[in-house]
Amino acid sequence: MLTVPFSSGFGDLTEWQRTAYFGTFIGTAIATGLLMAPTSYHRIRFRQGDKERMLQTANRFAIVGIAFLALSLGGAVFLTADLVFGLGFALGMAAAILALLAWAWFGLPLHRRVRDGSGDTGAERDG
Repeated sequence: MLTVPFSSGFGDLTEWQRTAYFGTFIGTAIATGLLMAPTSYHRIRFRQGDKERMLQTANRFAIVGIAFLALSLGGAVFLTADLVFGLGFALGMAAAILALLAWAWFGLPLHRRVRDGSGDTGAERDG
């Protein structure tokens, strides 16, 4: 993602494609930051008597980070498919990828959580 603007063909992109690229780039940066945040939080707060809050915060960071990762993957698929096959195909592929990721990463776990009747976050069991 970092080298794409410096490639020779980047200037040939439409304004819409450049906007899609930049949105994907920013989404990737946000996803990376949020997915790394639990590690940093844990390192700084380790053995400070804050385990429950640390687990809840890390869980939220990870879930939002995963959502931004899904959006970024959808953006990357969209931009690549648009360049190779055109806008219609790109929209369909991006929608399919986002639907698959939404189901696998959120829908299935939430469905099983509801089905199993476990409304807790798991933190109570983990200690």
